[in-house]
Amino acid sequence: MAEESKRVIQLPDDLYQEVEKRASESGFDSVDNYVIFVLKEVTSEETEEDESSGYSPKEEKEVEERLRNLGYLD
Repeated sequence: MAEESKRVIQLPDDLYQEVEKRASESGFDSVDNYVIFVLKEVTSEETEEDESSGYSPKEEKEVEERLRNLGYLD
């Protein structure tokens, strides 16, 4: 398996210490692994939210029809 290229980021000391504490409390063996895990979680949640309005196409049509029947849509 080919190794992924990586980049370095810089954190203020106080933030790094807090992240280091949380990583240790969460059972991660390194700050790097903890930060990678957290960022993957956050970015996957945002992607899932962006991809879904929360309604199926059928539900969206039903809502539009109800709004139209109430006079809110033309």
